[in-house]
Amino acid sequence: MLTQEYIDKIMKFGLQNELYINLKSTKISEYGTAEGKSLRATEVVVPMVIEREIDLNGLDPEPIVRAMGMIKELGLKRNRGLGRCKVSLIDDEEKEIKWQRNI
Repeated sequence: MLTQEYIDKIMKFGLQNELYINLKSTKISEYGTAEGKSLRATEVVVPMVIEREIDLNGLDPEPIVRAMGMIKELGLKRNRGLGRCKVSLIDDEEKEIKWQRNI
C-alpha cells in the first residue's frame, strides 16, 4: 500500500521517476528486421497497491457502489493498463467485502 509514509520518502529522496518505466516496441518486417520509424514507447506505472479509505459516517454506500460499477477500464491499448486492477468496497467494521470487480 502506498501510505503517506512511503509518499513522504519518495518525495524526500526525489524518487518520483522510479514509479514509472518505459516499455518500447517496434514493428518487425517480414524479413525479421525492425521497420523504419516504427519504434514506440509507452510510459507505465510500476505495479503497486493503492488503497484509499472513505469514511461514510453512517451514510448509505450505494452511491459509491454505483460509481464504482461505472469503471469500465483502466489504462490504454489492448491490455488495458498493461496489468490487472481490482476495485473493492470493504466494510472495515465487519471486515467483509461488500462489492468487488476485477478490471
